[in-house]
Order: sequence, then C-alpha cells, then structure tokens
Amino acid sequence: YNEAFDAVKRFLLSPPTLMPPKPDHPLILYSRATNVSLACMLAQEDDDKRERAIYFISRTLLDYET
Repeated sequence: YNEAFDAVKRFLLSPPTLMPPKPDHPLILYSRATNVSLACMLAQEDDDKRERAIYFISRTLLDYET
C-alpha cells in the first residue's frame, strides 16, 4: 500500500503545467458534462508524443441550471 500511496503523492505534488499552443500541432478537445458540473480541457501532443494541457476550465452548475 505504501508504494501506491507514494505514487499518488508524487503525482499530486507535480501537477501538469499549461503550455502555449504550437501552430503546427493539432488540438485535442476533451469535454465532460454531468448533472452538476461541466469541464473542458484543450490539449496538444508535444514533440515527444506526450499530451500536454493548454487550457482547462470547470465549474459546478447552480441549482437552477440543473
């Protein structure tokens, strides 16, 4: 259990860094909607084929919006 906990701890202590978009790379859009929230992330693959976040937004819906 300690190894799993340490892995989660390392992940949480090094959150992804947003990067500026590169004009010659395609954009990837992820969206999520539930009964109580909305979220969206814009990403790109870098030169090493690793996906990098460019922009992220999320919000909880108010009672009258659900």
